[in-house]
Amino acid sequence: MEYTITTRQENDQFYAVCKEIPEIGEYGFSSKEELDKTIYTVFAFVLEHKYRREGKPVPLPLGIDDSDDVIDVDGVLQAKILLWNYLVKEDLTASWLARRADMNRQSVQKIIDFSKSSSFAKVEELLHALGLVAHVTIEKF
Repeated sequence: MEYTITTRQENDQFYAVCKEIPEIGEYGFSSKEELDKTIYTVFAFVLEHKYRREGKPVPLPLGIDDSDDVIDVDGVLQAKILLWNYLVKEDLTASWLARRADMNRQSVQKIIDFSKSSSFAKVEELLHALGLVAHVTIEKF
């Protein structure tokens, strides 16, 4: 899963522009190097605070174009995004999922939090509680 971004400079600040996740453009960086170094953290923060905490599905990438760069989403975050989008689509809550997975709500919230690290096994546990399975593929880049 890759989101394309372009970089724009305005008043000595650098901004990432992403069609699918426009909110990352609200964060300025002092240099292109700083942007490149921290954009993934900002991306995960935006997904958590502008999508999950507001109960909105995360827009999926539209595909790679000739942009400056990409945000290459790691496998765990991809699984969390797909799990979250499923919960939103099916109108299911974290509390409901916690009961289904025989966990407390706080544990589920921590696992699905986009800005926190989780093991793939924990995300899979939640997927299995929903009767879902994750498939992983590899490809050359």
